[in-house]
Amino acid sequence: ALIETNMTLDMRGSIKNTKLSSKPYVVFEEIISNAIDSFLIRTHGDGSAPDLSVKIRVDFSASDLFGDGETMALSCKDNGCGLGDDQLKAFLTKDTSYKDDLLISGIGQCKGAGRIQFFHHFSALSIDSTYRNETDIIRRQMRYSAPQKQIDYDDFTSSQGNEADIGTLIHL
Repeated sequence: ALIETNMTLDMRGSIKNTKLSSKPYVVFEEIISNAIDSFLIRTHGDGSAPDLSVKIRVDFSASDLFGDGETMALSCKDNGCGLGDDQLKAFLTKDTSYKDDLLISGIGQCKGAGRIQFFHHFSALSIDSTYRNETDIIRRQMRYSAPQKQIDYDDFTSSQGNEADIGTLIHL
């Protein structure tokens, strides 16, 4: 599948037009459900995929010299399908229905706005993902930090990947 390289996720517009969820753990729900969905996509296309693995790490640190505030960093490592062209297109498209069209049992309902909750709560995001593209294994990486206004296709770099690394590491 060819991907349009002019796709852009407008961060300020997306944050403005996507309400802050009233659920206090929405970021955890979104990151875990995305990991599970990604794994279901991988196993649908690859019967020899390993067992599901989702590793969550949460780190708290003082946000100032006096210890008055706290900063949280969250990471999630999964062994799902990775951020291939279809997944990247869905990531960069607001209000996508990408997952709805897959017809894979167990995949969560897709509104395309869940990842915007990440940006309501965190000022930085990095993605390190490896996926299979026919016979090639490709590693795709991206770093975002506020006040960057948008995330473009060109913000992602691609290089040769390793099959053992198929999956995604998201760090917020």
